[in-house]
Amino acid sequence: MQYPVLVAGALLLAACTAGTPPGDTTPADDDTTPADDDTTPADDDTTPADDDTTSSDDDTTPADDDTTPADDDTMPADDDTSGGDPPPDYRSAGPLPVVESTGSHTTAAGCVLPYSRHAPAGEEPGGLVVLAHGLEREGEQMDDWAAHMASWGLDVVTPTQCHIGVLDLDQEQNAFDLIELAAALGAGTVYYAGHSAGGLAAFVAAAHDPAAAAMLGLDPTEWLGIGAGVAGSVDVPAYGIVGDPGACNLFNNFLALYGSVPGARVVRLTEADHCDFERPTDWVCTVPCGTSPNDHFSDAEIQRTLMGLATSFLVWQAGVDPSGPEWWEAGGFYYDALSAAGAISEP
Repeated sequence: MQYPVLVAGALLLAACTAGTPPGDTTPADDDTTPADDDTTPADDDTTPADDDTTSSDDDTTPADDDTTPADDDTMPADDDTSGGDPPPDYRSAGPLPVVESTGSHTTAAGCVLPYSRHAPAGEEPGGLVVLAHGLEREGEQMDDWAAHMASWGLDVVTPTQCHIGVLDLDQEQNAFDLIELAAALGAGTVYYAGHSAGGLAAFVAAAHDPAAAAMLGLDPTEWLGIGAGVAGSVDVPAYGIVGDPGACNLFNNFLALYGSVPGARVVRLTEADHCDFERPTDWVCTVPCGTSPNDHFSDAEIQRTLMGLATSFLVWQAGVDPSGPEWWEAGGFYYDALSAAGAISEP
């Protein structure tokens, strides 16, 4: 459904520009005050995605993980005495070369979805990850995450959505666009993930797409009860990573949705603000939303932990590696180490 343009825009802009006002109960959608309100993709290519043969970057080197700090005090000790080798450390770039390509898909409703696709070279991925960006952002804000995940064996597409600006906000339609894109790309199994408003679109897509196998929210936000309306239909693993509560993530209002999905799991990243969940980010996000202090962990450390959790969940669900519980469950090698270091906690 569409929302009244002026009402949605006013609500969103008021909350984003105000930061975290005391007593403010008006939901502000998640991401940022828009700097560029262009919600129509620049590429008016109406060629279906499966006809796309353009490759923008045939990079056959593993994704560059330049967020690795020199001394990461959240890293479990290399001389672990548990009696066996530790599980893969998904915070660092994986061993596989990554190939990036670009294309676009025009939906039945006339939405043109440009996208980037990151895939492991010479490997058969376990399924397609559709990774959605947040309000007034573009697919490129998810590209670094996609390259990182692909270096561990995942096929990841990052579309720029059509209806995710303050003048055109329709998160339900965004979800159906994501479903149509996944089908156009020939995905038999789909793992939906998304940041902020994109997390809500991923949740709705997981509720409606029979091909959905899992859903991952990156500091996701609920809006006007859209997620609550479909929560009963989410029957796949629904996991989430959240940051500190604030205006830009609507004070973690998505936690209630996770609570209504059987088996859902959420962890909190210590000192993470809303902009730590996209990479690359910029001042459009960081001015209104990059407000959390870094008293104990740098942004680089926070983002490394984020990538360890996100990648471990997706490769686990895709059947690439079964060690996901080592990151997500008490008693797990990385979960316990990160928890002891104070890098993660239960929300």
